[in-house]
Amino acid sequence: MFRLIGVCILVLVGFTGCGQKPNPESVIVKNAFMYPPVPGSQVGAIYMVLENQTSSPIVVNYIHTTIADRVEVHQHIHEDGMMKMRQAKHLKIPAKQKQLFEPGGYHLMVFDFYEPITAGSRFTLVIEFEGGQRVEAPVDVRPQG
Repeated sequence: MFRLIGVCILVLVGFTGCGQKPNPESVIVKNAFMYPPVPGSQVGAIYMVLENQTSSPIVVNYIHTTIADRVEVHQHIHEDGMMKMRQAKHLKIPAKQKQLFEPGGYHLMVFDFYEPITAGSRFTLVIEFEGGQRVEAPVDVRPQG
């Protein structure tokens, strides 16, 4: 009798997650990666797609990783005929929009690594937004080239 009850409980628990759809009201990080820093360097860049699937704009409040002391949002801008990199103090992503983080545009600058970063490794990126929402995503370290 107890065995039958145990089997029934296992079957019911197994079906609990079936049929659930992903939350359409979420923020998603896609294809996050970085290249290993130049030997001796303590700076790198993360590239990705940050997708706001919510019905409201989101504002990035704080970013951190498991591999480094500091992460900042930066962007390349054309100024006086030259390409310059600037820290973006305020990043707002409209509802139902994506923000690309790519070479020559927005990207995440990573400073002061805790240990050497090598191709083939993976680490966690955490992005916190105004209002308390946060998202965690894996970042793959790809070989350069």
